[in-house]
Amino acid sequence: MTDKTIKIMEGLFLKAIPISVLNDDWAQRNHGQTIERLAERGGIDVSEALAIIERRDWEKIETEKPVAELKLMEAVADRYWAEETYLAQLGDVPDD
Repeated sequence: MTDKTIKIMEGLFLKAIPISVLNDDWAQRNHGQTIERLAERGGIDVSEALAIIERRDWEKIETEKPVAELKLMEAVADRYWAEETYLAQLGDVPDD
């Protein structure tokens, strides 16, 4: 599945993530902008992406950047896998 992505600003490991794993309502709530607009403006950082994925208010993560990025990788994988599983149940994803 091809997916639009959003840049992860100053990412060490992740340079971009699929937009489909993000929640536009939470992007609006935390930033007053759509995910598409955030992407046009240069992307989001790790803590912003995690807050949108986890559907919670944004706060700066006070941890080492590699640890935060690993947490983001896990959250993206969980959300993306859940979406793929759901689509497969609907019959919209061809089996490889």
